[in-house]
Amino acid sequence: MGGSKKINEICQLLKDELFDNGYMYGFYLNDRCVIPNMSLGFDEKFANLLASEYRIQEPTVSRREKVATCLDAVLIMKEILLEQAVESKIWMIFIKEKRKVHSVLTFEIDGKIVYLELTPQSGKSNYGKEILFDRIEEFVSYWEQQGYIVRDITDECTVGTNPTFFIDLLK
Repeated sequence: MGGSKKINEICQLLKDELFDNGYMYGFYLNDRCVIPNMSLGFDEKFANLLASEYRIQEPTVSRREKVATCLDAVLIMKEILLEQAVESKIWMIFIKEKRKVHSVLTFEIDGKIVYLELTPQSGKSNYGKEILFDRIEEFVSYWEQQGYIVRDITDECTVGTNPTFFIDLLK
């Protein structure tokens, strides 16, 4: 989608870490990686562990083990952006009827809001593509038009905690 030289440089830093770089979707628990087994469809055991045992990981753990949920991946991105003095926001997007929850990140450079999908679920339609918006409201509208509810969860993402902030949304 292109952008300024600065946007391209920052996006490349993020891609260097996360884009097709061997990350698996899952989390690290009790000295082992917990990865869903999707060979038979939905992995209920994984989902139960995610809901009960998962804690937001330190980005260093996610990077070392190459395992991350979407939330952990955006925390890696946030850490890289902070090193570059670039502000970012973490968003929860969800469709209640489908019980579909996802975390994404936006950041602002050169007056543009940048959304770059780099979670370890490379099947996402926007995977590896930066999408530029003039205002944060346009980003929110982009998801709302697809049926999602969008919520800024930046201040609710604390390493070591169970991200229970979305449970009420799914009821």
